[in-house]
Amino acid sequence: MNFRAPGSYLPAFTAVAFMIALWVPHPALAVRPFITDDARIAGPREFQIETSVRVDKERVQNLNVISIGVMDKLEASFNFIDGFMLEDETKYNLSIAGPGFQLKYLFTDVKTSSFPATGVVVGFVPPWGAGSQNFSPPSWSDYVYLAITKYFFKDWESLNLHINLGFTNSYDEKVKTHSTWGIGIQSHLFNKLYICTEFFSGDPYAITPGALFQIGFRYFISDRMQLDVSTGKGLYGEPMLDYYAGFGFRVVFDNFVKK
Repeated sequence: MNFRAPGSYLPAFTAVAFMIALWVPHPALAVRPFITDDARIAGPREFQIETSVRVDKERVQNLNVISIGVMDKLEASFNFIDGFMLEDETKYNLSIAGPGFQLKYLFTDVKTSSFPATGVVVGFVPPWGAGSQNFSPPSWSDYVYLAITKYFFKDWESLNLHINLGFTNSYDEKVKTHSTWGIGIQSHLFNKLYICTEFFSGDPYAITPGALFQIGFRYFISDRMQLDVSTGKGLYGEPMLDYYAGFGFRVVFDNFVKK
């Protein structure tokens, strides 16, 4: 799943990945800039890197996600967030949160059925971090949700619908449970440009369990690389997310582990 948060700069490994990827053929499978997750995974021996920057009036943050296809229907992901606060005592000093961990398992996919692709996602977010105390989560949390994806044409990217439904638990002084839901639609505009829009609530990596609306654009540099831009605003929650702007980059590597 996609928000997640963004950063002060793009990590050095992303620049290296960008150059290497020019020589590595593979179709892209991402739905960045969605927060709503899709029922697709990295295949066996595939390696994916996503980095996405989000800026609002309080912080600049960069979410880095590394995903690995470990089995035909199972993907493992690791992530961490870096960046800096704009308004607290650590102003402009580097802060780090994470790492988090996630597993995604597919029940069905579009290759084997005309039925929507379905899967389950589980993960946890630790309260680890360095720098501002406002940057990392205040307590442990875990989450589980169903991911459903429907493709309407033979070209999967032309028009598709993504739905998430589940819950997030946080473990502070007492256990708190929040619903997680999301609905997102992607449509082709022209050439290699696509529009994405969604409503989402309960993102485990957000500072509030409230809901938000987001709209963004994806551009495919090639079948294995994409850029995206997005903007959005909180609809409700305490604190309610203010307007933000973001951009991201994603690259897919194939056969990174030899048979």
